[in-house]
Amino acid sequence: MKRTFFITLILTILLHTVAAQRESQVYETNPYKLDVSSQKSDCPDTIIDFFLNVTPTIYASPNGGFVSGNNGYNDTEKLQLFNHFQNYSIKGILVWFGRKIQTSEDDESAITLFVKHTDSTASSIPPFIKGPSDSLLASKSFLLNTIVASNLPPVGLNYLEFDSPVLIRDGYSVGIGLSSLSGGDTIAIYSSSNGDPNFSRRSWERWDGIYGTILDSWDLNIDLAIFPVVDCELNSILSQSNVIEPLKVYPNPASDRITVSGFGNKPCKLIIYDQQGKMVRSLQISNFTSETSIDISRFSNGQYYILVENDVKKFFSTFNKTSL
Repeated sequence: MKRTFFITLILTILLHTVAAQRESQVYETNPYKLDVSSQKSDCPDTIIDFFLNVTPTIYASPNGGFVSGNNGYNDTEKLQLFNHFQNYSIKGILVWFGRKIQTSEDDESAITLFVKHTDSTASSIPPFIKGPSDSLLASKSFLLNTIVASNLPPVGLNYLEFDSPVLIRDGYSVGIGLSSLSGGDTIAIYSSSNGDPNFSRRSWERWDGIYGTILDSWDLNIDLAIFPVVDCELNSILSQSNVIEPLKVYPNPASDRITVSGFGNKPCKLIIYDQQGKMVRSLQISNFTSETSIDISRFSNGQYYILVENDVKKFFSTFNKTSL
């Protein structure tokens, strides 16, 4: 038994010594932090407290892709670990996607949302701590073209819901599977900045078929922006019915005016952001119209984001401003 133990220990250390050789570099730091000032305090609504007061960051892999997504190392899963303190059910997950590159033109390109038990078989340094396992509690696929990525939390936070609530009785991990992405498609989840987390080894990945912590693999002490939604109704960040849907914007590109449609006939608020996340236009639409025309003639050339929200839904799209 002792010999088996030490052989396993040596193999685990050797494995992750190689894994730790992977390098990363800061791709983007984001000044827009999560705002949960109006979150309910009387129930464990969305488990998000670990990501407050951090600097949202995306780390790039030197051979393409991102640490918190798919990359040239053939990473297949990214997970966030959660301790278990009470029984509850997970309705779905809020995931803050920061980048999405879809070049495959494959409508079937997808990611997989899942919840897994934790156990002591996953590898880490030190070894034998509890990590993700192959014991699957729930999973569901989502087409990549339905996912919105943005540095703006109200836009980039995607609510992904399971078909039925997932009962939790002990430690678990939630994460995103990347194996169903088509070639040429890349996605990245925001993480905290290196050193932000109060507890180490909560972010995990599956690489070359083996689970390991991102700290051991990349030397990054980070948490992933993956937030279980449990027990109560969704909080003010995104109500359960407030799923983001696409807007129609035309002409696109445009030089003088755009027409925005596809948001129904309810009173709503329309906000336009520039690429840096600065709000450049805001207006209330209360005349029960299903489209509106907006003057963009004074906008600088470039890409802009449009977010429209009413009391039941959010709508999102982008457009490009060009000169004549």
